[in-house]
Amino acid sequence: MDGTVNLQLWDYYGTSCQLFKFNKIGNISKSADEKNITIDNIQIDTNVQVYPNPSKGGEFNIYFASQSDENYSLTIYSIDGKPLYETKNLKSNTNQFIRTKLARGIYLAMISQNATKITKKIVIE
Repeated sequence: MDGTVNLQLWDYYGTSCQLFKFNKIGNISKSADEKNITIDNIQIDTNVQVYPNPSKGGEFNIYFASQSDENYSLTIYSIDGKPLYETKNLKSNTNQFIRTKLARGIYLAMISQNATKITKKIVIE
């Protein structure tokens, strides 16, 4: 182990304040100073808009805000988890028109960049 430990944190109480409790495990302990503890900025806003939803004929718009200029991936999965549609050049902070040839049904649309993933349910009529 290189001394770096990654923690995943969730907003449990709906506030920006969090309480951390650390328990010693084993006989070896190290202290951490302030400069060694960092939390990466969230790269994508969880308010992803997919419209119209339900969609007629598999055409819809998607919008999400992000601080990153990098491209995002959009993968649409069947309800049983099979990938059916993918594009890797989705841009944030702009409306993206998506045209699929998917049949009527319920699907899951996942927007991802690195470890960040947001999933939305979409319905095609």
